Formats: sequence, C-alpha cells, structure tokens
Amino acid sequence: MADQLMPFVLEIEAGIEISRNNGYTNLASLTVLLFDWFLTFPLEVSLVWKRQWNTITVFFIITRYLPFVLFPINTRYVFSYDLTASKCRSLYNAIGIVYYLGIIFAQSILTIRTWVIWKRGKFMAYSLFGAYISTAIVLLTLLSFHLKLTVHEAGLSAFSIACNANNDKSSKYLVAAFIVLAGFETVMLLLLVTRAVSDYRFVGYSHFLKTIYGDGLSFYIYLFGLAIVNIVLIFRIPDYMTVLVILEGVFYSIFSCRVILHIRQEINTKDEKVGFVSAGGTTSES
Repeated sequence: MADQLMPFVLEIEAGIEISRNNGYTNLASLTVLLFDWFLTFPLEVSLVWKRQWNTITVFFIITRYLPFVLFPINTRYVFSYDLTASKCRSLYNAIGIVYYLGIIFAQSILTIRTWVIWKRGKFMAYSLFGAYISTAIVLLTLLSFHLKLTVHEAGLSAFSIACNANNDKSSKYLVAAFIVLAGFETVMLLLLVTRAVSDYRFVGYSHFLKTIYGDGLSFYIYLFGLAIVNIVLIFRIPDYMTVLVILEGVFYSIFSCRVILHIRQEINTKDEKVGFVSAGGTTSES
C-alpha cells in the first residue's frame, strides 16, 4: 500500500516545491519593480508628468504601469488554492495577454528610439516598424496557440498546490515566441552597434552618446539573455518554463522606461548648461 502511494506523494511534493518557487519568483519580481519605481519616480515626475504629453509619454505610462496590473492577477494565480480549473485558465489567459501588451509597448519605445538614432530615415522607418508590426503579429499568433492548448487543473488545496498548468502541447509555441523575440532584439542590437560605431568614429566620445548607446546596448543584451534563459528552461526544466516570464516582463518595463528617463535627463542637463552659459556670457565667465 505504501509503495503504491509513494509516486503520488512524490508528485505532490514536487508540485508544492514548484508552486513555492513560482511564488518566490513572483515576490522577487515585485520587489525589483517596486525598488526601481521608488528610485526613478522623482525623475518620472519631473521629466514625464510635468512635460507636454505626446505619443512617447503615453507609451511610457502604459509600459511603466502594466506590470502593476499584472502582479495582482499573477499573485492570485500563484497563491490561491481554491480556484477551479476554469478560473485558473481565465487567470492564465489574462496573464498572457497583459504580458504580451507589456512586451509590445516596451518594444515600441525601443523601436522608436532606434529609428531616431538612425536619423528618422524613411527606409529605416518602413523597415523597423514593418519588422515591429510583423513581430507583434507573430507573437500574438503564437501566444494564442499557447493559451488555447494549455490545459489547467484545479489546485489541490489539501496539499497547498495552486493552479496547475499542463504545457505539454503548448510549450513549443512558447519556445517559438521567445525565439522570435530574441531574433527581433538581435536585429535591434546590431542596428544599435552599427550606429554607435559610426557615431563614435565621426563624432567622438560624449556623455550624451554614452547615455544613448550604453543604455541601449546593455539593456538589449540583458533582454536577449533573459529570452535565451527562458528557452533553456523550457527544454531543460519544463516544470519551470514560465517561472521567469514575469521577471522578464518587469525588466522590459524597467529598461524601456529608463531609456526615456535617461535621455530626457541628459537633454535636460544639456539645456541647463546652455542656459547657464548664456546667462553668464561665456564659459570662462561662468
């Protein structure tokens, strides 16, 4: 009898561990998001809220605060033990949709930034935004298949296991989505590197160029790395295939918004220096 129950006991134990680790990752992601928000909120007030609004401002606000919408949904999905399979599926779908929107709006900011760096040329506009729209459509299609084929089972409240998602039939679409995302980021990274080399060769070093290219290069490398890690998890540890998805969404929000804040801060600093020099007459006098 004991031998017959042992596989069931081990399965429950593994489920508890997976649920607990997902919960830890969720809390860690929230901590990172809140910490960055507290660090950068004064800049946000002065450089975004007090400025004239435009398209970038709207994209910034959506990208900045979508993760705050995502966390209550994901927290209920991870920590609630009284959910039916239907409710689990609804929450999982909501998480996927909000996550997708966050990625798309974050990528819109990074795409616009790349277009501006390339002097807003018409050919580059068609190429970049065509690639962006194509990527968004492909990601939405893959996400739809993933959500449709993911099967949910109700949580086992007696053993503290929350929603249980079976991704056996849907994991390949998640892998494809991360590959597409990594591919798009690679193209953006190559465009950024190409322009950075050109500008440094003809213009030379400046703090403004360092802000534009330094942030962009490091952010794209981090995001590309996260996409690769997610792909590896799906293949090597399928039980944890979605454990870093929320964290990746948080970093997309943080990095994209910091791009805007840092550039506006640099422009603001340059304007203040120009105003100070103008008021003093010459640099030497000031």
